[in-house]
Amino acid sequence: MTRLGELQAAAAPWTRRPAPLVHTDDQADLAVWEQIADECTALGDVDTALTARFGIPGVARDLWLAAYARSPQLLDAGEVEDARRPARAILAAQLGSPEHRDLRRLSTGDPYLAAMAVLAQAAVVRAMIEKLDKAPQGTAGQRARAKLRQARREETATAAALRRALDAAADSVDGDPDGEVDQPQVVDVQRAIADADGAAADAAAAAQAAQEADAGEDSDGLDGARVRAAARAAAAQAETELVAQAAAATRWGVEPGQLERLDANERMRLARKLRSGKLAEFAQLIGRFRQMATAQRSRRVEHAKGEYVGVTLGDDLASLVPDELVALAVPALRAQFAIRYADRQLMVYDQRGVEHDAQGAIIAVIDCSVSMTNDDAHGITGEAYAKALALALLDSARAATPPRAFAAVLFSTEPCEPIVFPADRPVDLADQIQLAELFPGGGTVFPPALDAAAELLDAEFNATGRGRADIVIITDGAAELHPTWIASWKQRRHRLGFRVFAVTVGDWADDPADLDAICDDVRRIEDLHDTHATADLFRTI
Repeated sequence: MTRLGELQAAAAPWTRRPAPLVHTDDQADLAVWEQIADECTALGDVDTALTARFGIPGVARDLWLAAYARSPQLLDAGEVEDARRPARAILAAQLGSPEHRDLRRLSTGDPYLAAMAVLAQAAVVRAMIEKLDKAPQGTAGQRARAKLRQARREETATAAALRRALDAAADSVDGDPDGEVDQPQVVDVQRAIADADGAAADAAAAAQAAQEADAGEDSDGLDGARVRAAARAAAAQAETELVAQAAAATRWGVEPGQLERLDANERMRLARKLRSGKLAEFAQLIGRFRQMATAQRSRRVEHAKGEYVGVTLGDDLASLVPDELVALAVPALRAQFAIRYADRQLMVYDQRGVEHDAQGAIIAVIDCSVSMTNDDAHGITGEAYAKALALALLDSARAATPPRAFAAVLFSTEPCEPIVFPADRPVDLADQIQLAELFPGGGTVFPPALDAAAELLDAEFNATGRGRADIVIITDGAAELHPTWIASWKQRRHRLGFRVFAVTVGDWADDPADLDAICDDVRRIEDLHDTHATADLFRTI
């Protein structure tokens, strides 16, 4: 009987991967490549497709190393076999170019961004190698190169078949090198070894023939200037793609830590989702709302200093006592000042800070009736404005001291299940996307949605005692409210102490007069491009 270890040793010359064209000082880079290639199936597919189509293994890996490694170095042309010269020509055209340097500023040390850079370049790289593969057959050298590429493809295919046969044999003995493999599987592996050996011999003969025919330089029949231009354009395209991904994530408030918790495939799906369909339409408006809300929060004094209660030791330069300021003004005493500053031994005023009372939740009640799909002169829909405003309110809730809970009640004829963001938990990105994508359509019926919002505040008040909550209604419809319901609503407001604001959106919106009976403030927004029209709302809340 034949042991698995014996078969693995016999197959080793054909199953080991070729050395990278790009080498680095850190051998761990290759381990990171293996991990990201396993996680990111699209990246592995690119590598497999290029290898199967052109017989040039490792192109995706080399492009990834060039984008990821801290100091990538290209193998000398004399060390590269003829079949891989097209790949080296592409890498040589990229490395050191201004476009590739811009790309590396984003991708160096980040395996995911380096993988995205490879995927962004894949189509251009495939087209360049395709041109090389279909070079005119006018000379003996070109014909020899074509035969060499075909031989390399066959060599790659037989090596892949050998790996499959060897994997099947390993599975039969649970990977035990001392396990005895059944004879039929031994025969399969031996036959695959013979095929791989023959293909390797044919490839070696083709390589020798190409060398004797003077196969040419790195460009391999393709004009060097065109290779350089196309390779640099591919790097620039990849850099543009990474910048666009980062911009979309920033507009949606996606934190780096949230991305790092996702695997490569999940990050790819998220990137596509944020830049396509409804989410892409909302992205720019959401970003502008968030910038405006941040600016408004910065105008408020959240942490005003309290009263002075004494003197203590510390390093708060804003609280230095006058004697320390005098010492700082004397050049001879500055060194001593620096030492005491480093040791936190400066005399500073001891202050008693202001205690901040916890506030109740912010709840956005968002009209999702059919009319909210209308748009203004700028092409901005009522839905986009409402949801961008709601996500900016979510940011304000998280930035409060202490953080406030947030919920969104989307409604039309009936309210949807509230989307809740608890104050003591990180914001769930999936919930943000659900808020943006969900749109039930239908009519506009206010009482059930407002009752749902009040029930959330009632539950919060009973559980935590937090009052001073805020409800923001965003709609383009008129409120048809029965006097009995209005009386009940006012009783709830008095008991829970929450405020109610209303924002009507679009120049097509109904008269908001009916909302005056239940709101502290009602404002009408006709120009949906103007995010600053609601700026004072963020200062108030």
